[in-house]
Amino acid sequence: MIISWFIVIIAVLALLPNLMPGAVSLFGLLLSLIALLLSALSTKEGGTAFFKTTMVITAIAILLVNDTLRLWGAIETPIMIKVFLYIMILVAYVLSVLIVKKYRQNQKTN
Repeated sequence: MIISWFIVIIAVLALLPNLMPGAVSLFGLLLSLIALLLSALSTKEGGTAFFKTTMVITAIAILLVNDTLRLWGAIETPIMIKVFLYIMILVAYVLSVLIVKKYRQNQKTN
């Protein structure tokens, strides 16, 4: 439970580097995705409420706050880099949802 709270705090703190221009926003993106994957792995102990909270926070960080990837007013970045980053984000989200589903199915069978 404490680990799940710590991961949510990391996701909130990842909002700050997402505001910065350039490479710092990519560090914020990486930190957000790491928090998301760690949250998925911690659902075994803390349940899905913390995972859903972390998922919403990281989605806000990526789509609305991140200086490189936000939906409006993003800095000029080559389109191929943006496509690669969005694919990486999609893979991380799908992977984390699959991990959570696997843990939930294991809990139901036990």
